[in-house]
Amino acid sequence: MNRYFVRASIAAFFLLSGCSSTHHHDDQTGQNSQTGPTRMLFSPNGEPLNGGPLGRPTCEDAMTHWFDRVDTNHDGFISQDEFIADAQIQFQRMDIDKNGYLLAEELDRFRLPYQQESANSTSAKNADSNDEQKSDHSAGKHGGSSNSSHSSDTSSSDQLDPVMSADTKNEFKVTPDEFMTQAHNVFAGLDTEHNGLLSRKEVLTSCEDKHH
Repeated sequence: MNRYFVRASIAAFFLLSGCSSTHHHDDQTGQNSQTGPTRMLFSPNGEPLNGGPLGRPTCEDAMTHWFDRVDTNHDGFISQDEFIADAQIQFQRMDIDKNGYLLAEELDRFRLPYQQESANSTSAKNADSNDEQKSDHSAGKHGGSSNSSHSSDTSSSDQLDPVMSADTKNEFKVTPDEFMTQAHNVFAGLDTEHNGLLSRKEVLTSCEDKHH
C-alpha cells in the first residue's frame, strides 16, 4: 500500500471520530450534552462507539471504554496482536450478509441502530425532503437515491469512511485482507512512539481539540 492510502486510512479515523455538533458539560451532572445531529464516533477499527443504545458519551469516554476492552491482558497497552484481533472481530460483525466482504450499503444497515439525530432535526430533515420532492415533482423531475462509499449519517462527501477507505482497488467492496492491511497501517500511524504498543494517550490523541 502506498503512502497516500496509509495517510488516508489514518485521516479517516481522525476526521470521523470527532463530535461535530454543539456540546457542553452540565454543571450538576458533568455529563456531556449535545443538541442536533451528532457525528458518529468510530474506534480505530471502524466500530461505532456512540448512538442508539450506546448513548452520547464524550469522545474520551467512548475511546477509553474501547481501549479497556481491547486491552485484553489489562497491561495498560494495546499490542498489535490485540489490535488486529479486534479488527478481525469487527469485520465479522460488520459482515452482516456473511459473504466475506463489506459493501457501503451493508455498512449503512450495520450502523443504522447507532444513528443519532434529535427529534427536531429529524422532523426538519423530513420536512426538507418532502419540500424537495414536491419541488422536483412540480418541475417534472424524478428523484432517486444511490449508494455511496460514505454513510450519509456519519460523514460528509469530503471525508473518507473509516471502513470503505480500505478499498484501495476501487472495487466498491472491502475484503478481509484489505481491512487487515488497513488495520496494520492504522496501528502503525497511532504508534507514535514506535514501540509496537498503543498507550491510552496515543489512542486519545484523536479526541484532542474537539471541545469548544
